[in-house]
Amino acid sequence: MKSERFSARRPRPTCSDVAPVQLEGNHLRLGVSQMGGSPTGTDLSGNGALQTRRIPLYSGALHYWRIDPSLWKQALTSLKQLGLPMVETYVPWGVHEVTEGHVDFGERDPRLDLGRFVDMAAELGLWVFARPGPHINAELTYFGLPKHVIYNRAYQARSPKGNPVIQPYPPQMFPIPSYASRAFAAATQSWYRAVADVLRARMYPEGPVVLLQVDNEASYYFRTGEYDQDYHKDALADYRQFLRKRYRSLDRYNQEYHTSHQTWREVTPPLSFDVQAFDVQAFDGQALGPRRKGVEPMGAGPSAGPIGGQASAPGSHLELRRAMEWAEFREVLITDSVDRFRGSLEAVGLGGVPTVHNIPLGETGQPVNLSALQDAVPLVGLDYYHRARDFETVRWRTLFLTGSTPIPYAPEMGVGAPSWFPPLDHQDSLFSFLTACAHGLRGFNLYMAVDRDRWYGAPVDDRGQPRAEARSWKSVIHALDRVDHASLHRKVEVAIQVPHEYRRLTRLTHLLGGIVTPSVFEALGGSPALACREDTLDLGRAVQLEWHAWVVEVVQALEAEQIPYVLVDSDARMERYEGIRLLFSPTFQYANRRRWKGLEQLAGTGMHLATGPEVPQMNDRFQPEVFPVGSSVEGTSWVCQVDGIAVGELVRSQLDTLGLRPEVWVQPSSEDHSGEEPGREEPIRSKDSEEGVQETGPVWQRGLSPAGDVRATLHGDASGPRALYVMNTVEDARRCTVHIPRCTRVTDLLLGDHFEDVRALPLQVPGHTCRVFALEAAVHDSPAKENRDKVERTDGDPAMGAHGVQHSSTRLPNIQRPSIQRPSARRSSRRPS
Repeated sequence: MKSERFSARRPRPTCSDVAPVQLEGNHLRLGVSQMGGSPTGTDLSGNGALQTRRIPLYSGALHYWRIDPSLWKQALTSLKQLGLPMVETYVPWGVHEVTEGHVDFGERDPRLDLGRFVDMAAELGLWVFARPGPHINAELTYFGLPKHVIYNRAYQARSPKGNPVIQPYPPQMFPIPSYASRAFAAATQSWYRAVADVLRARMYPEGPVVLLQVDNEASYYFRTGEYDQDYHKDALADYRQFLRKRYRSLDRYNQEYHTSHQTWREVTPPLSFDVQAFDVQAFDGQALGPRRKGVEPMGAGPSAGPIGGQASAPGSHLELRRAMEWAEFREVLITDSVDRFRGSLEAVGLGGVPTVHNIPLGETGQPVNLSALQDAVPLVGLDYYHRARDFETVRWRTLFLTGSTPIPYAPEMGVGAPSWFPPLDHQDSLFSFLTACAHGLRGFNLYMAVDRDRWYGAPVDDRGQPRAEARSWKSVIHALDRVDHASLHRKVEVAIQVPHEYRRLTRLTHLLGGIVTPSVFEALGGSPALACREDTLDLGRAVQLEWHAWVVEVVQALEAEQIPYVLVDSDARMERYEGIRLLFSPTFQYANRRRWKGLEQLAGTGMHLATGPEVPQMNDRFQPEVFPVGSSVEGTSWVCQVDGIAVGELVRSQLDTLGLRPEVWVQPSSEDHSGEEPGREEPIRSKDSEEGVQETGPVWQRGLSPAGDVRATLHGDASGPRALYVMNTVEDARRCTVHIPRCTRVTDLLLGDHFEDVRALPLQVPGHTCRVFALEAAVHDSPAKENRDKVERTDGDPAMGAHGVQHSSTRLPNIQRPSIQRPSARRSSRRPS
């Protein structure tokens, strides 16, 4: 692939002694010049001394090729004025490769001058986050891939019948590439080489490029059905290698599956979920299923004995085991592909900066292993595109991200949407964003920050001019900076495991095909277990449905108690449990032995474990195995939910055992003020400290103060609580009192209110609004606050509300509702199922 010379190439000084950019906490750590005004680490002047700088992972999307170059400077300036230190852009393969084998980076079309765009960002003091694909979506035809790549049969994913797999996505359907295709991987590396000709000299420390994304939303191009794809020849070779690694030898594979294959090439993946046809129904060790070429009768061999009170033949779960291995392999295929692309970027000289990957909506129902991806790409995050009424979904996703990754990050925090999405307005975007921040999100990329074709709703228009909504975003980002949001943490001592072995079974038993999948139901705010088979598959229970219902019941019980918690991927590293005192983990007749070893290890550290509703008797290869639990794990606090104990009772008993109580809690008003426009109430203040008594409002008691429609979260650092988020989850205004842990000075960062010595805040919160408060020591500022005040900030507008509506300093009027009508029914605290 020949790269055309671009017009804005200019020599840059080198700085070989600057340390590589690194992820540190929720920041990027850079070595930058003390004297230079450029964001690059090479602008050395004066004594040339360097200092370390940490920048938060905040950025905004601007697609240079979609805007006239004469408008770039204005658009970048407007983006920076939002308070963002970094600009993000895709680099679209299909746009730059105008003819096969030749690319244009500005020589023919000035809009494609990527080098000039990056240089301009640097001159304006912005860092750069580049996303060169190969897949970028970006609402482009063919998802940004060249037409000649899309229609190359060697690159195309294959269906069980060997046909190309079609993506029916606007504006034009197209066949999708295979993640396993080595030919496609080679073509991608050629594309990366062309990009490297432009970006290599602009990578940190010589230039402003500090982040690179590897591919985009690697989820089989949204066709995630377990048997929808990929039967490409290279994928089949990878599948056999996956089995060879697991079983070591073909003889062992034949022995365990009762097959008689002569070579690995005879081993083929399942083409559909055919478990029922081969399931054993008899109890005499004989199978009732039909015979298959190369497969012995499923009842062959000695009986495995009783399992779960029934007798099962050793082959009774072989087809289920085979299906589960296929589901696991499809996760591995995604991870290996992303790792291969990352290696290609490094091979062409685009290494040395952190890499990113994003997972689209519906992650629990996708064949993607978030934890395994972090071994290939250090920064893995979730994309957010939600309506304001999707509070429960945003909370669930963010708590899963926070519990499963070291840096909770949103590579695409939706601001607006493409025209074929359900209508999303400014209130939807802003409330979803603040809800995610309130539950632990620490980094984000506003997508889009600058408008363009096939998009609506960005805070900056396609001529680079700020819209009215930009004022709200500027105020909110300034508020996050005021409390140093990226450096805060939320004290969480309770976690819930999300087991991979049960998620795989849910995907396998889904009934609606390759496009309408569990991830689609989850993305729409429902449960990934919807539309699954309801039979037990000889497992005693419909595990594919019940694991999610069990987790939801635990969530409901914790929400009723207002106890903070996170959701943890069962494959997450052990350090994700640091600080956790109580862990809930669903367990059924079978379980993954590695997950169980992890539970035993955690129990040995003194963590309290609560599992149920069963003690497993089989591993996830459906072989009999003893799983120690409860009193059988000596010296641990491990309770298994048996004998009909209700999940809520199990949760409350464990909270009482550990003495866990909410650090911040909400007491709803006893009156409905949704139709009023009241004045501000005075907060409950502490009495004279010399009296030795403080007026703190009602003491938290179980059942006394259900959160209702208003939720609150507390965030802090080593100096104590620093920020309070209060969210109204419904459309109508709500009144409540929020009880906080100690006497503080409280400042509403969006409305400008200021209170001294507050222990309880009576508040009115408008519908679908999040109020953000800074909490400071009542007597004097902490050193952390003083240090933050030394950081240069863009001035915000303290009078701006969360949705860009100016409020009076004495009254809190109802916020004007958007023109788009929404249903008025309240959402329950239960996540949709």
